[in-house]
Amino acid sequence: MDRIKQLIAAAVVAAALVAGSAQAERWDSIQQTGRLSVALYDDLAPYSCQNLDGRLVGVDLDLARALAERLGLELDLVPFGGGDSMSEDFEMLRESPPAGEWEPASREVAADVMLHVPLDPLLSERNPEVQILAPYYHESMAVLYDNVALGELPTQITDPQPFVGHRLGVEMYSLSYVFLTNGFNGQLRAGVANHKSVPAAVTALLNGEVSAVFGTRTELQNALAAHTSPRPGLAMSDLGNLFSTNRVRSSWAVGLAIADGNPQLAAQLRQAMEQLDADGTIEDIFANYGIPLVRPGDLGELIPHADGAGSTGITRSGLDRQQLCRTTVNAGLL
Repeated sequence: MDRIKQLIAAAVVAAALVAGSAQAERWDSIQQTGRLSVALYDDLAPYSCQNLDGRLVGVDLDLARALAERLGLELDLVPFGGGDSMSEDFEMLRESPPAGEWEPASREVAADVMLHVPLDPLLSERNPEVQILAPYYHESMAVLYDNVALGELPTQITDPQPFVGHRLGVEMYSLSYVFLTNGFNGQLRAGVANHKSVPAAVTALLNGEVSAVFGTRTELQNALAAHTSPRPGLAMSDLGNLFSTNRVRSSWAVGLAIADGNPQLAAQLRQAMEQLDADGTIEDIFANYGIPLVRPGDLGELIPHADGAGSTGITRSGLDRQQLCRTTVNAGLL
């Protein structure tokens, strides 16, 4: 019996050593191939999406290119459609993704890193096989509004009252849609105007059809920046905890994710991202899409800019046609 126990113990130790060795070699294998594979969402405007020509564009795509270049590696893109949960999306980091009943697995090798992953303790707890690291942006729910119709609102909105009785633009079935139609004791439901996308809602705001549009800060700023000359009289505020529950947050940081147990890869990615932040590369990438960089750790408020950015915060207007996502672009911008 003792001999059997010793053999079993030896087998367990050997298996652990083999697994640990395989994981520790991730950075080594990347160096050997000279390539970094990065998983990106294929329909997450303005971070990563297909443009009018079917090419992948967006903030995260440009960041992936900069990251690979900083590491001295060639970039392999692994675009994918988001699943029903982040836990499902993390399959992109697993070596042997399970084949679905109707959609057999077509990927043989896991991506080295995934971009645009929320830093959330509960998410990490539920997915111990994944390490989330190197946060690079602080996202928040926000509202873009007509300050003539609504007056000047505080930079952090904590009360729905200013919007009662006004037409409010929102993307159908988004988080904002859920809160505006089901929350606040129904005070705002009658004023909700549904649109196919945030850019469509922003166009309605510019045309005077609605008084405000709700969405993520990046969606709103990018959609406004797509127009050549956004009209004056617009402002933007974060929603503070207005759209928060015990299960939903109004703001969050996003970063990278890798398979756990790869300390060398984690260290290389952290160092590269710190360098890209320090030399202004990340800020320039966001600014190219009309979005001012709000770093993790900031309060989530709209940060004043000495370069004259207006109260909407956008860094530019008249985005190039090739920067627009084909699933959200409006006909008037084609």
